[in-house]
Amino acid sequence: MDRKPRPPRAASFDDTNELNLWKKIVTALTSLDGLHKDAEEVFTSINKLHAIADAEGERTPIKDYVY
Repeated sequence: MDRKPRPPRAASFDDTNELNLWKKIVTALTSLDGLHKDAEEVFTSINKLHAIADAEGERTPIKDYVY
């Protein structure tokens, strides 16, 4: 007697939801990583400017500002 192979079972609703959630998480983390890399350049530039201003004595500490 020849047996027919069983077709693969469809994923359950919970499995599908979990997979979709993981896809969203990975997409969000990938996007966050890109933002982090872009921001790193900006913060590096700001830190260099602060170092130059401190060295030249042109930067006033925040505590000295009058609001």
